[in-house]
Amino acid sequence: MGISTKITTSLATLSTAAVIVGVAALPASAATTTRWAEFTELAGAAGAQTGALTLDIGAFPTATIATDAGTRNAGVVQGASTWLSPSTPVGAKYGTSRNQDYLNLPATTSNSPSTTTYTFDTATPTAGWALVLGDIDADAVRVSATTATGAAVPVAQLNYRGGFNYCSNSGAGEPSCTGSATDVPSWDPATATLTGNDGAADTSGAAGWFEPTAAIKSLTFTFTSRSGLPIFQTWFTGRARDISGSVASTADGGSAYEGATVTLTDTNGDAVATTTSDASGSYAFPGYTAAPGYTVAVEVPAGWTANGPTSRGVDLSTQDAANVNFELAPPVVAPSGTIAGSVLDEEGAPVADVTIDLDGPLADVTTTTEADGTYDFAGLDVGDYTVTATAPDDFELVGPAAQTVSVDEPGAAVTVPAFRLATVVAEPTPTPTPEPTATPAPTAAPTSVPSQSDAPSPGNVGYRPGSGSLPSTGAETLPGLAIAASLLLGLGALFALSSASATARRRRVHARTER
Repeated sequence: MGISTKITTSLATLSTAAVIVGVAALPASAATTTRWAEFTELAGAAGAQTGALTLDIGAFPTATIATDAGTRNAGVVQGASTWLSPSTPVGAKYGTSRNQDYLNLPATTSNSPSTTTYTFDTATPTAGWALVLGDIDADAVRVSATTATGAAVPVAQLNYRGGFNYCSNSGAGEPSCTGSATDVPSWDPATATLTGNDGAADTSGAAGWFEPTAAIKSLTFTFTSRSGLPIFQTWFTGRARDISGSVASTADGGSAYEGATVTLTDTNGDAVATTTSDASGSYAFPGYTAAPGYTVAVEVPAGWTANGPTSRGVDLSTQDAANVNFELAPPVVAPSGTIAGSVLDEEGAPVADVTIDLDGPLADVTTTTEADGTYDFAGLDVGDYTVTATAPDDFELVGPAAQTVSVDEPGAAVTVPAFRLATVVAEPTPTPTPEPTATPAPTAAPTSVPSQSDAPSPGNVGYRPGSGSLPSTGAETLPGLAIAASLLLGLGALFALSSASATARRRRVHARTER
């Protein structure tokens, strides 16, 4: 027959006995599942048959089968009547094999020992899977294995777990065959051979199981008939667990990183799966062989850096691996915002050497305007800034001395409205009006009283009545008084003219300020 339909058995659906025996040691959160291998029908003639095995668990390799066994009773059997129940040691851990494939093989056509080899595509995991050899009664099977380098796997690493009889129990969930609990094969580690009962009697249900701890590349069974025409049965099974985690970004105070490439590598160093994080930053690798030695790695995008390790080891031996998380940091972008502006006078001409202060996020710097009146601040972070101009001597600011602007995004170029300056016209110091100088009162000239000797005598020649020197009246001081009055009038007019000019200048400055 072809490959049978896959049947996945969750441990949660096992019988109560199976849960008690096989899952009691597992964490309650474990989402462990088990699977049984599928076989293709053997192809080819007796003595040269081939087939394939697939155990549909992540990281477990497919195997090709080559056997020189005969064709009598050989082939793939679906366990509708013969199976390993949860009451068996292997069933307690891996679940029932009911309706699952197993392979029957005899000795060679001449009943000589047959050799069957499973060659895996890659080496197997070192845990999380098992194989069962059944119907070992009137026969014996020697087991050998090699690694990827061709070295022989030590017998101890084949990890024989013991014998049991799958027909020894009856009741619900048990196969209909009948066997004895004491009829079990014996394992000889010296020869790595599993041998049936001492009498080589053809019985039912005798089996032994293994959980290899080596990375096996090839596995060989050498089957020998001890009496009669017996066959042997082979099952493969495995347990699967999940790996999950998230990829976060440190941008914007912490956020999910969507689209990160995450790779899962097995214990052999082979990449067995790749996925990407979703919109929530989450990723998962569900259903991988329950073994140690996995590595999960995140690919760091160009320009980004990892905030922590980029790979983490994972062990699925006992439970799922959750919270295998990574964090990425975005590229470090140097602050690149700019703030620029200019300072102009009332005529629109540039003003040089004006002090400009900038205050903002991580910035408190000062510069001065160039000859063309411009200034600029570069290398600024996103944020709000205050730009302040200080008017130089002989100038005053027309309008605000400080302006607030914002650098809204990296690299933004912000232009500040021009600061305006007006020339300060100094008011002249008024000249005090001089106090008029008091003009001294004229001193009366002494009146000469003619003496008798001076008095003309009637007989004097030239004497006329009323003639002679007049008395002093002060009229000779009038020209000086006129000069002083003219000086005072001139000074008063000059003061009035200066006051009118100063008032006019103040009115012009006030008018410019209002503009």
